[in-house]
Amino acid sequence: AAGLALGVVLAVLVVPIIRRYWRKFSYSGTLLLVIMVLGTAISPAEMLAGGAHTHDCGTDVFSGYEAAGAELAEYVKPGMKVYWRGGQSTMPMLYIADAEFYPAQMNDIFTFSTDQSVPEDDLLRYGLWDEELKQKWIAEADIILVEGRRLDEWQPLIDAGQFEVPATTAQMEPCRGDNSRIYILRPVK
Repeated sequence: AAGLALGVVLAVLVVPIIRRYWRKFSYSGTLLLVIMVLGTAISPAEMLAGGAHTHDCGTDVFSGYEAAGAELAEYVKPGMKVYWRGGQSTMPMLYIADAEFYPAQMNDIFTFSTDQSVPEDDLLRYGLWDEELKQKWIAEADIILVEGRRLDEWQPLIDAGQFEVPATTAQMEPCRGDNSRIYILRPVK
């Protein structure tokens, strides 16, 4: 509403006044010029710039990811099948040598399909996955990597004795606390 009101004020009051004294540009050209100048002038304002957010970390996030990746490499051995539920940043996986991942998971929930009518072959061909593939991959995985903020969905399975948690990584992003740890889950067989 504030943007609309500002637009109306510019279009109805400010631009005609400017045009009255300065006829170098057409009405639309003058309006565009006023919007560009005004937008540039107020762009540092929190309303437009957005300001600081909770996801903006003031620490060296890359070193956190490197440390987590090195810790994962100690537990994930070559040839292991890895189910990734470790968040949207797959950077820690760069430190794991010769493990098998499920590529469709690399884009996390953005490639998760809820359309149950799509055949498995088509899902995989297009880099998608669904609930059926999720359950299949969990069953065949040697190790499951879970981001801290998603541990709650796995806790009932841990409590039931289906998985054990041999280790967790250091915080990848200290500003997110334990939510940024990767929990290593191993199926109990």
